[in-house]
Parts: sequence; C-alpha cells; structure tokens
Amino acid sequence: MSSTTDYQYKAIKGMGQKALLDELQRKERAENDRLKKACIAELRRETSDNVWYYANDIRELLAAFYIADVDDDGCLSPSELLEAIQPKGEEGAKVMKEILKNADIGKDQKFSLAEYFILGLLATDRRGGYNLLGKRF
Repeated sequence: MSSTTDYQYKAIKGMGQKALLDELQRKERAENDRLKKACIAELRRETSDNVWYYANDIRELLAAFYIADVDDDGCLSPSELLEAIQPKGEEGAKVMKEILKNADIGKDQKFSLAEYFILGLLATDRRGGYNLLGKRF
C-alpha cells in the first residue's frame, strides 16, 4: 500500500471505530438513563410509616455486594450473586429469582449496586409487603 492509501485506510478504519465508540457510548447513556429513572421512581414511592431497616442489615447487604463481586467490575453477574447468597430451600430460590428478574433494568445480565440494592432488594421487599427485609413496629 502506498502511504496515501495507507493513510486513507487508517482514516476510514478510524471513522468506523469512532462511530462504533459513539454508538456504544449512546447505548450506555440510554441504559444509565433507564436505570436512573427506575431507581428514582422506586425511591419516590411511598412506604408505610412503620417500615424501617436496621443499619447493620444495610451494611451487611452492601458488604455482600462487594464481597460477591469477585471480578471487581463493580457489577454482579447472576452466578456471582447466586454463589454469594446461596438461597436456601424452594422459597429462598423463589425470592432470588424475583429479585433477579426485577433488578436487571439494563437486561445485560449484570447488576450494578443500584440494581442490586434499590431495584432488587428494596422494590422486591415493598412488593412483598416488607416481609423480606423491612422491620415493622
């Protein structure tokens, strides 16, 4: 290839890479927007005045997330999550499936901290009448 042809090839190839990178960034922003909107909608929902959570429960849930994230990518794969939690019995497995189904807004089979905590645990607990984590007084 001549230097002009080589330059043109690299320029065309670079344009394709830029377009791909731009498209990936657009998709990532759209996914982040969906996740943010879903989290805000869940956090705006009213809860019963008599439901509260122990600070230690929240600490344990957050610690569990970071311990389960064995590849340190800031997200949990379903296998990382199931390995860490190891639901007990049929009811535990049922609860876990419900959490996983509702939490993965991006449908990328990875759970960010927001998907795990806000959409997975808090929303599932709310829909279940606060019998999973919420404390009543």
